[in-house]
Amino acid sequence: MSRFLPILLTAIGGVIVHAAPAVEASTFTVTETRTYTLLIETILIEPTTITLHDCATTVIPSTTVAVPSTSELPSASSSAQPSTSDHSHVPSPGVSSSVVTSAITASASIPISVSRSLSASASAPASASVSASVTGSPPWSSAISSSSILPSHSVSVACSAAASSTVPVPSACPTALTPLNSTITQSYKLSTTLPGLPFEIPQSYGGYISVNRDDPTDNRTFYMFHTPADAAASPDDIIFWFNGGPGCSSLEGAFQENGPFQLPFYHENGTVQPRLNEFGNNIAAHAVWVEQPGSTGFSTAGKHIQGLNAVAHDMVGFFVNFFRTFPDLRGKRMWLQGESFAGAMIPYIADAIYRDETLLCQGINLKGIQINDPSWASDNFMQQLAIFPYAEIHQEDLILNDTQLEVCRARAAEYGLDTYYKDNLKYPPTGPLQLPANWTADVYNIYNDIVSNWNGAHCSSVYNIHFTCDDPLADPLGYPLNGPLTYTNFINNVAGFKEAIHADPSVAWGECTADIWDDIGEPLPADSVMPNVIEKSERVIIANGAYDVLLMGQGSELAIQNMTWSGLQGFQDGIKTDLITSQGVRGFSITERKLSYVDFSYAGHMIPQDDGEAAFKATQFLIGTIPTL
Repeated sequence: MSRFLPILLTAIGGVIVHAAPAVEASTFTVTETRTYTLLIETILIEPTTITLHDCATTVIPSTTVAVPSTSELPSASSSAQPSTSDHSHVPSPGVSSSVVTSAITASASIPISVSRSLSASASAPASASVSASVTGSPPWSSAISSSSILPSHSVSVACSAAASSTVPVPSACPTALTPLNSTITQSYKLSTTLPGLPFEIPQSYGGYISVNRDDPTDNRTFYMFHTPADAAASPDDIIFWFNGGPGCSSLEGAFQENGPFQLPFYHENGTVQPRLNEFGNNIAAHAVWVEQPGSTGFSTAGKHIQGLNAVAHDMVGFFVNFFRTFPDLRGKRMWLQGESFAGAMIPYIADAIYRDETLLCQGINLKGIQINDPSWASDNFMQQLAIFPYAEIHQEDLILNDTQLEVCRARAAEYGLDTYYKDNLKYPPTGPLQLPANWTADVYNIYNDIVSNWNGAHCSSVYNIHFTCDDPLADPLGYPLNGPLTYTNFINNVAGFKEAIHADPSVAWGECTADIWDDIGEPLPADSVMPNVIEKSERVIIANGAYDVLLMGQGSELAIQNMTWSGLQGFQDGIKTDLITSQGVRGFSITERKLSYVDFSYAGHMIPQDDGEAAFKATQFLIGTIPTL
């Protein structure tokens, strides 16, 4: 078993670089008293078993809840307040429990309080996540409308902090780690005045978090930028954002898309004009942007990454050490968001977390994911089968005259591509989608034909068909719309900026790094892990910007209809709901069985950058701040 190693703080050019090692604790301390408040949205008519799960012992002994007889229940129209009806006690070594139930009306709830003392337990930090559920199928009062009854309901509640004494670690949490001290946490704290910005930013944190690697020769550290939740945001949720590539920095997301401030993609006279971001993720919840895989941006790695499962392994190690570094965030409802190739990585990360229930003991409380313009399905879906219907819709944007479009249509028809989208986007689908019998990508690449014609006629960007190549200094982070990456960018050019965000100033930061990856290794999520992720999540969003001609929404729609989850293939009804903001209708959404597809009508590949308000509304829906899109 590994020993508890000291945290390494290395001074590099005046900036503190944090390397939190992989640590396991064989024993540590806790004696605690907790109070759980469980809200069950139902009426109990007969004794029902309540089972509580937490990070301490995994399962608190089941408690039978005594409830009033049917004759004692108030009518559905009663306005009486809940009243105490009974107490029950189930003894267990080292555990004391009491349960109070109340009879209620259909419009109220049953508060159940459980007080419990533990003399031996794993560490459970303040605000650790606890879940509870009702099992069984008790009969319902005939006076109650069935539409207002939930026979089984799960909620998350909080537990109090603990006093300390030395005890063994139970097997339920064999690798539970103690939080780092507050001095370590505070060393990540940034100044609210950063070089190059003419305003103060919200309090933020930055620096390196180490990754738990089995290979001691591969010392990986991921750079992260963290902005706590705004006063008006949800204090109980945390969003981790990832950009794609693979190898493109999530600081693009932090500084241009959904971070606390933006370096606008377009600006006058070739000068950067930063602005605060009213639609940043930090306005919705606690927000973190992570540069990964290793060697992306400021992050480090000794070797190339080996596949999507390896990406997931590294991110789990990062999360463990992140929550040790920021213990106040442990147990928060956690959401993963990202774009482009992050659409391949995020589902694998989520799947790895869901398959390891002990990670809740480390504070990793994943609830769902969102992938924008994602590389989540094969290029057949995302490009070849999607491009012709896309060209029909965006003929003017792609600068295709009628003759050119008809030439493309005729060529597409030879290989069964001209009507594929219309013929196969059915609700519900009639069966697994089959590629046209007489077509393969090697025979005819319709995507290249159309995109090459478009770029030849008008220099534009596949990331947004409305972006042109002649805009001055289009990207202050150094990635031209068409052309090679440049290291002439805001992060490298502004004196003192790297030091101010606790990044290694000796690194020449680039928005994307090519040489980090040997092989994807695993099937893309649509053909592998995505169904499990949807089923385990509260909500999953797959989103596309209509102006993106790199990874098109028509492809995501087809891939969804070809995927089976929760026992059914694809969306069954396909009912579209308008996505409305203060600017009017900005797209549409379809939601069924915990999966939402969202099409943003006025955005390209970088949705939060192009339509911040609509993207923010989707984020609010993802984390449950608003009930619908």
